[in-house]
Amino acid sequence: MALQKPMKGTARIKRNKWCRGNGSYSARGELRAGISRNKKILNRKVRRKSKVLLQNSNYKKVCRSGMMVDFS
Repeated sequence: MALQKPMKGTARIKRNKWCRGNGSYSARGELRAGISRNKKILNRKVRRKSKVLLQNSNYKKVCRSGMMVDFS
């Protein structure tokens, strides 16, 4: 099966295209789990956790630790 090529336009314009589904690379997936949306959530976590300004990969570390569950 051939790979889908990225479509031009913003996520909001692409959202209602019939040729893309709900997958991670679709426009709906882009709106649901986009970079700007994740950045807002992570900034909120950082604001509540500490006063340290995070750069680059440190965002991912906060996100990962936020989703971990402590079963002890």
